[in-house]
Amino acid sequence: LIHLRYLNLSETEIKALPNSITKLQNLQTLELSSCGELIGCPADIFKKLTNLRSFDARDTLLWLPSGIGQLTSLHKLTYLGICMDKWGKKKTAKLSDLKNLNNLRGSLEIEFISEINDPIHEAKEA
Repeated sequence: LIHLRYLNLSETEIKALPNSITKLQNLQTLELSSCGELIGCPADIFKKLTNLRSFDARDTLLWLPSGIGQLTSLHKLTYLGICMDKWGKKKTAKLSDLKNLNNLRGSLEIEFISEINDPIHEAKEA
């Protein structure tokens, strides 16, 4: 599986991504849309998946670690918003974490931006 480039777990009842997903260093596309049961992923997932070009987490309760800014090869990011962890606590990916994602193309939809403490400051930092 080390050569796997495309992984689609969309619309599954997966509860957490296993730590072993970080070994898929050739992975270019990770689709997690509509995984309503998903509550977590390995903390270093974005540090290890440096070849990821497309990440889709639409309609998924997913905590995006601040390391998302390390995905400098990312061309497509679908869904970045406010999510709840399993204890009902908000986990927010900061807009400033996106400043190194210079290869993003198209549009970026940010849901629940009103929940960000200072969205204008965050946008300027990005």
